[in-house]
Amino acid sequence: MSHIQNEVAYERARVRKIKANAATGRRRRWIESDARALEVINFLAGQYNVNPNSFLGKMEDSLFEWGSLTENQRNAVCKIIDQQAERQAKFDAEKLKSNHIGTVGERMEFEATVVFKVQLDSGYGYSSQDGAAIVHHPDYFYIVGMKIADDMIIYKGTGSLANAKKGDDVRFVAKVKEHGERDGQKQTIIQRPTKVEISEA
Repeated sequence: MSHIQNEVAYERARVRKIKANAATGRRRRWIESDARALEVINFLAGQYNVNPNSFLGKMEDSLFEWGSLTENQRNAVCKIIDQQAERQAKFDAEKLKSNHIGTVGERMEFEATVVFKVQLDSGYGYSSQDGAAIVHHPDYFYIVGMKIADDMIIYKGTGSLANAKKGDDVRFVAKVKEHGERDGQKQTIIQRPTKVEISEA
């Protein structure tokens, strides 16, 4: 019989193993008895890493420790899953309403509302040296998403139109570069906007 050099550490390891085995068994029984258990487990995966102090982060931590959730915890997570699914369904339905605008290659006047704006690094910035430190000066461009009723318009670039913010109403003249589609939504891509007027929200 081998000699145990550190009985305290051995006992702690033994308790951890017992607890882990119990959690594994509890998870198996939960999956067998609850039709949504796997859905909940998959939904919670990674939430602790995103934000361990959030409700979902705490639920994943509890799931890892105990192998299952209490009925109230399970129902709360399922409610969040269902709410997200409902919002996604509405979003997907809205996307399908979008149609292309104008004729590719032609310039036309637009009156739209900004619905989103994203700042991206073009990769064409430059670096300078400040003493011993190297300072990077990024060069940004913007993706501006606008809507006329249900129709989505996309502009990628800089300049006056890129100064608009979400919620602003904009009026401008631009060339229809292409008629594209993203995730089922028809999008009108524009370029070289001029005569830009912005009415702040």
